[in-house]
Amino acid sequence: MTRIVIAATMAACTIATTLPAYSADIPMRPYYQSQMPSQFYNWTGLYLGGHGGYSWGKEREEYNDQFTPNYDRSIKMNGAIFGGHIGAQKQFGRFVFGVEADWTKTLQKGSSTEIGTNTTIDDPKLNWVGTARIRAGFLPFERVHVYGTAGGAYGMLNNVHNEFTNSGAHLLKIDTKQALAGYTFGAGVEYALGNSWVVGAEWLHLNLNAIDTTMSGVSNSSYRETLTDNIFRGRISFRF
Repeated sequence: MTRIVIAATMAACTIATTLPAYSADIPMRPYYQSQMPSQFYNWTGLYLGGHGGYSWGKEREEYNDQFTPNYDRSIKMNGAIFGGHIGAQKQFGRFVFGVEADWTKTLQKGSSTEIGTNTTIDDPKLNWVGTARIRAGFLPFERVHVYGTAGGAYGMLNNVHNEFTNSGAHLLKIDTKQALAGYTFGAGVEYALGNSWVVGAEWLHLNLNAIDTTMSGVSNSSYRETLTDNIFRGRISFRF
């Protein structure tokens, strides 16, 4: 019996001395420090900015006079644009809704010469346009905003219309400056560079109509202009 106790005691001592060495050979599990999630970018607030780009479209003229009755012509127009915008928006989860107004100076113009019963020359120019729109967008990523937009539009169109006989005699000159009104719709994408600055690109389609004009001093005359236009522009905004 004494031999059994002595053997058991020696075995226990052997196990006790070897366990620390064995435990030291077991690799420890890696320690991961939990990270706090970053704050989600908030698109809510007011903003002010500028834009620039290019526009092209068509001006349509419809008029009657004693020299050229039932005249109807479309003239292509294009040119650079630049201007400013102001807006406000509110974020609801991944959706953003807002309103925006802008004013744009344009260098858009066209020219047309047509030879028929008489020779007619037109030089239309779009002086400026403005819009007041609603915007509705979605955030596919935290700092990327994709949106659609629609609303009212207005502008100022100037045209110089001349008529000549085919032999070169000057018959008529009309210099019109007409206010335009209509609607616009489009889409855009924006990217937030930081807490304040946002860059983006935008497309707008405009459909504008001018008020009918009767030309004084020209019998049985009427003159009407309409404009369809497409604007592509880059934009930068500062958020308050």
